[in-house]
Amino acid sequence: MPGKKTALKTMVMLRSTTIYLLALALLAWAGLNAYERYRFYQDRNGKQQAQPIALNKAPSLTVKDTKPVARQYLFGKQRPDIQAVALTPAPATKLNLKLIGVIADSEDTISNVIIQIGNSDVDVYSIGDKLPRGNATIEKIETTQVLLRRNGKLESLAIIRPELKNNNEDEGRRIEEQR
Repeated sequence: MPGKKTALKTMVMLRSTTIYLLALALLAWAGLNAYERYRFYQDRNGKQQAQPIALNKAPSLTVKDTKPVARQYLFGKQRPDIQAVALTPAPATKLNLKLIGVIADSEDTISNVIIQIGNSDVDVYSIGDKLPRGNATIEKIETTQVLLRRNGKLESLAIIRPELKNNNEDEGRRIEEQR
């Protein structure tokens, strides 16, 4: 069975990589399309091409009208019928685990998680897999957490996201101190 499981994980990772590459190609095509439209409207309106800026002259800041670009919906329109996904409530696990990444899909066979157990190597798990330590089994994979079944009870393992430091506050303090 390990060979079949490895082959399935490889196939899922290959499928995910293919989807990411297709998305990247689509994004590149959309950017090129927007650039070509921009050039077309520039030529049609008879505007001159942008002149290079002299190195000794400071560039002037001008306000651009971005509404025509926004109306093109380069990344699609938001669907109002989609609701925020509610996470299943469960107490946090006490196991020495770290959730590194999640590939969540409505189809459970496609969903995978990357978990580090203690200080050991990182491995990929899917629903139904038993973790090597802690007598825990992957019960459910959600977008930001994984539910583990351990001793008949559900426990959650969430992705730990680092806090972002607000540099603007520090800069504001330094300016006030200088006054």
